[in-house]
Amino acid sequence: MIELKDVTIAYDRVILDQASFSIPAHSITLLRGKSGSGKTALLYCIALMDNKSSYKYFYDGKLIEGEERDEYRRSRISYVLQESSLLPHLDITGTLQYFARIYNKVLTDDDINKCLDRMHLDVSPSQNVMTLSLGERQRLSIACALISHPQVLILDEPTASLDHDNEIQIYEILKELSHDMTIVMASHSECAIEYADVTYMIEDGMLSSSDFLFSEDQSGEGTAPSINQNFCIEYVKTYMKHYRFMYVLLLMVFVLSLVSCQVMTGIIHNSKKQAMQMLVGQLENKAIITKDKHSYVDQDYSKLITLKNKNAYPLYKMCTDINGEEVYIVPYFKEDDLSKYIDRPIQDKQNGIYMDESTFYILNQKSKNNKINLDITIKDREGMHQTEHSFDMNGVFKNSKKVHYVVKSQRYIYMPYSLMKSIYEKNSKDKQYIGYVICYDTYDKLETALKDYESSGYTINDSFTDRESMNSLNNYYQMLMFTFAGIIILVAIIIDIVLESHLLMQRKSELVLLRISGLREKDLIHISLTESIIGLCAVLVISTIISIIMLLLTGIFSLVAPLISTFVFIIALLLERVITQSRFIKKIDIVTELRNEVV
Repeated sequence: MIELKDVTIAYDRVILDQASFSIPAHSITLLRGKSGSGKTALLYCIALMDNKSSYKYFYDGKLIEGEERDEYRRSRISYVLQESSLLPHLDITGTLQYFARIYNKVLTDDDINKCLDRMHLDVSPSQNVMTLSLGERQRLSIACALISHPQVLILDEPTASLDHDNEIQIYEILKELSHDMTIVMASHSECAIEYADVTYMIEDGMLSSSDFLFSEDQSGEGTAPSINQNFCIEYVKTYMKHYRFMYVLLLMVFVLSLVSCQVMTGIIHNSKKQAMQMLVGQLENKAIITKDKHSYVDQDYSKLITLKNKNAYPLYKMCTDINGEEVYIVPYFKEDDLSKYIDRPIQDKQNGIYMDESTFYILNQKSKNNKINLDITIKDREGMHQTEHSFDMNGVFKNSKKVHYVVKSQRYIYMPYSLMKSIYEKNSKDKQYIGYVICYDTYDKLETALKDYESSGYTINDSFTDRESMNSLNNYYQMLMFTFAGIIILVAIIIDIVLESHLLMQRKSELVLLRISGLREKDLIHISLTESIIGLCAVLVISTIISIIMLLLTGIFSLVAPLISTFVFIIALLLERVITQSRFIKKIDIVTELRNEVV
């Protein structure tokens, strides 16, 4: 038995004030009254759909309140609207399956035929619901409401607009159903009185009963099944099919936006790469790291270091005396392109040396067949080691060549690193060095390594690369990339908010119907989230395919850089969808929407 106590309903006027009444189980309870007297408003309370009016609700003696009301409504109550609650784009089979999936069920053909037979519907299951007569539609609505096996069936004017024969047929069906469930209905029909076990009259804000029938128990405990993913997916399929124009429009907007975002960020990234390569072409991907305050070989060091890094090469302190002046020997590596620095090529020997103009002028006077003997001094912790070697003179560097290894001397000799290493190891056993030369094949790798060394307290000589210019260039293109991507994402979000809001208004009737059928706010949000994820996955796949095709045809950008912007694009739109849809769904109040004749 259902009991409602202290029911107060007020909209623009007071409809009921502190009314209390009971609804016996396994019976038909009829609500009567003039139009506008409050019959439908009271049905909303009985169906636990009204969360604004004040009333106490007892089900088999248990007080039901708070979130438990949604649970009881979903598991025990079905509601049939005054106007048909059928979706016009579905056939009979699709309609029954639609409501079955809400309760995690799938109907067989035999189940569908039994549903139709129970409602005395002699129609084809493949027939569109809008081709049915008013009486047939109303009976199909009742069939849909019975799929959940409710304990309480509530109907608002179930025979309105029906002829006498159809009206009697509906009441006969309801009388038969009342043996297994509690039925509550509001009706103006005089015929309804004959089938009612209990009749309540609403008049002038008062509720009175003409008779009372008592029955102790309901149909047993009910459990509200949680909505499952299968229903979400099937619902989304139905939604996409019915609203395909809007869906395709949204899909095209997203695909165009994401492709634009991918292409623009790809082009900007490619331009950045080319610009940095041009700058790197004038520089070198090297740096010197030390633990001392100095970072040049012609300075004095008090701290020596040892590193284990395949890209770190020990920096040797080696020099030779030319006319009483120490000229430091510095390394070049086999990967270095020295051709851009050579002013006067002499020969191309594998282990040849290069030098500045003034050094060459002096050494050339002592050379023979472009070979020169040099006395080399090696400085380490043990002191100085002297050795003599003969070298091939390969060429003279331009006066504009900047030597990043020395800071005091204007003279220098460039020697292959492998040769310097060999000379050092033959003359010194010291495994600690003034510093290391760090070499990488790309600037990005070098920059990452240098940041790590800087954070560890090393001194950096980065004059090889002009990090300031490189970082400024990199920051400029990064800002350009983020700006374009941000504008595209913002425009896409604004367009989606407008189109999605319009689409939600079109779907409002469906969403209200789902709420009436027992789905909670979080269930509708779950459905919306599933729809958004499926749609955005389709956008991601289609746009990526288009971008790959454009890349293959033009080759003007790469897909590496757009990965981050693509991820941000998808996440931003997903968050926007969740916020937009959640706000819309949370604003849906069943009673308010029904009173405004949304459904």
